[in-house]
Amino acid sequence: MEHILVLIDYFRLQKIKIIVYNILIPALLASSTLFFIDKSWFSDTLIKIESNLIPLLGVLIGFSITVFTILTTSSNTNVEGIKSHKIGKKIDGQNDATLYDLLVVSIGYILINEVFLLIFNIAYPFIINDSPKSHSVFFIINIFWLLHILLTNIRLTLDFYFVILGKKTDK
Repeated sequence: MEHILVLIDYFRLQKIKIIVYNILIPALLASSTLFFIDKSWFSDTLIKIESNLIPLLGVLIGFSITVFTILTTSSNTNVEGIKSHKIGKKIDGQNDATLYDLLVVSIGYILINEVFLLIFNIAYPFIINDSPKSHSVFFIINIFWLLHILLTNIRLTLDFYFVILGKKTDK
């Protein structure tokens, strides 16, 4: 159950506008698929997306692990600098969080989401019946979760880019 602590830390450390952006946009896009569910071409698209999700998640997990490894093993002066750069938030209610903590927690958050979405997609054929409504719900959850992961990953990649190059952001 330690993964829940990472999720709590992630939401505690992020700015509210980033959380809204990473949740609201995927929710709007996923819910907009409801308008297309009854279309004949939609079921073909659903099958194509479902068949590509597990390999895509494998690549995303590999990418996230690579970023985590680079961040935690790098001796770059910019990486060393962010270890002491406070962001004005508490990580566990006591310690002031650093930009380094924010990046590590963000990577952990993304990895947890990617792994749970992978498990969800592997378990899907065993728990969902063949009704169109079940497939629709599954598809909407998948689209939301995948878009959320992708947007969060883009944010993390940008943060990582600015850290490595030593550029300033509005963090």
